[in-house]
Amino acid sequence: MKSVRTIDILIFAIGLLLPLINLTGNVDTAIEANNIFSRIAIVDILVIFFLINSFIARQINISFAGKFYIYVLIFSCCLGLFFTASDPGLSSYTGVLAEFAALFMAFLYWILGYTIAKDLHSLKVLIAGIFASVYWQAIIVIHDFLFPTQQWFQSRLIGRVTGTFRNGAQLSVYGYMVTGIVFTFGNILVKKRWLLIVITGLLSSLFVIGGSRRTAIFAISVAMAIYLFLGLMKNDKRAYGIVVFLVTLGVGIVLGNGENLNEFFVVERIDNAFEIASDPDNFIFEQYESVFNNIGQWFPWGVGIGRNYLISPTGKHEMHSAYTSILVDLGVPGFVAFFWLFFDVFRQRRSNSNILITAAYYIVIAFLFSTFVMMIHGTLHRDRYFMLYLGLVSRVYLVKS
Repeated sequence: MKSVRTIDILIFAIGLLLPLINLTGNVDTAIEANNIFSRIAIVDILVIFFLINSFIARQINISFAGKFYIYVLIFSCCLGLFFTASDPGLSSYTGVLAEFAALFMAFLYWILGYTIAKDLHSLKVLIAGIFASVYWQAIIVIHDFLFPTQQWFQSRLIGRVTGTFRNGAQLSVYGYMVTGIVFTFGNILVKKRWLLIVITGLLSSLFVIGGSRRTAIFAISVAMAIYLFLGLMKNDKRAYGIVVFLVTLGVGIVLGNGENLNEFFVVERIDNAFEIASDPDNFIFEQYESVFNNIGQWFPWGVGIGRNYLISPTGKHEMHSAYTSILVDLGVPGFVAFFWLFFDVFRQRRSNSNILITAAYYIVIAFLFSTFVMMIHGTLHRDRYFMLYLGLVSRVYLVKS
């Protein structure tokens, strides 16, 4: 019997505790904009310990795209501090440093995924922890959804659940990205046990519905559509079998509740999203318009990390889109750096060249390109789950088995 390595326990704990953000179940628990410590979760500390250990053991090897991205973050932080010193009334040092800490911590998750994915054993341990996290999180989410008046973790909004997150939006993004991880790497952990993978992926996708983040719902729908299309184009039954199952199940549920469909909060949210999208005066459109109308204020170097709210129409709210947030905060270099990191996934040189089957290859394409939808109203460049997934697939050579 093989002995369990201490590092394996640490990696498993990272996967297991990945969704543990809010420990209290208190609806008033929130991130303070200028408070770095309010952003720290238990799993962040474990990630830092792991990376320190890997650094000491000389096991960290960052791609050139990754190095360029961190250089841009540092440059933009210095730029933000410089502009703050020039005019302290417009921004604060703590605000700049807090936002830099958030972006840097998210990037550490990219390094985590990039480091773990080079070793198949470590990758299996992490995926095992993530699988386990889905099940314990599902117990909380299902309970709070079925018993809204007796929720363990209270939600401010009726019809939503938060799980162990600060709000439903965080739960939705977690569910969306973990669904991608489960379907991409599940076969590595439990070979040919597709039913277990489907059940786990289905549970994690329910988090998207429970949190009721509209862009996450649209994005996971786009991911399934892309996945199904690729499978049909390649005539690979296994490639799209899972999606066919999920789509059939979803259609069955909808048809079975057709008369009561309008009573579902999620349906109401989606209807509301279409109404907002058709309104040219909605907040997101106004932010996009403000970015282009004030291009001279941020082009080409950006205004510095943590200061994008200066370009917002109200001058108070931060950018709610990853596209505008990256452009305004990090400038053109940041935009190039982030999407270089994104498309670096498809470089032709990888360490583990044969661990992804064809179906998983389609899943990676589907989830990465569906994130373009998420980024319309979501700052994925500072989301730990997205950056972890991006780091994992960046290290894996995406080829047919």
